[in-house]
Amino acid sequence: MINTATLELNAATDVSFRRNEGATGEYATLLGIQNMYIGGDKHVKIPMNVLLQSNCVEYARSTALATGRRFLVTGRLSYSEQHKTYTLKADQLTVFPAGKSTKETSGQESQEPVAASSSPVPSTKSDKPTRNKK
Repeated sequence: MINTATLELNAATDVSFRRNEGATGEYATLLGIQNMYIGGDKHVKIPMNVLLQSNCVEYARSTALATGRRFLVTGRLSYSEQHKTYTLKADQLTVFPAGKSTKETSGQESQEPVAASSSPVPSTKSDKPTRNKK
């Protein structure tokens, strides 16, 4: 897809699930916050409307995407001059688990995602242990 953006956001609202009038599809909306580092000790919080396309709706419902959850979205980003707002039409969604974190070797905390995305993505990891051959 051309002109796509992938952003890590924090949910500022719960997801609102909606049905298209006169159509069979369903969509969902929520407000996400993009935390952006701008130098020194300064951070900016950018509000962003997130429109979850029909292929992401069931995944958002099953992972309980709600206020405070961290999530990753990929889709088309647009800006409205009239309303001074950003909107991201999400085609892919990854929700990080609530409250679970692991320590990495660098000492920073990170959270592993619950699932790869709403659309099938081939895995690059193998479940089998590998052996070094000499």
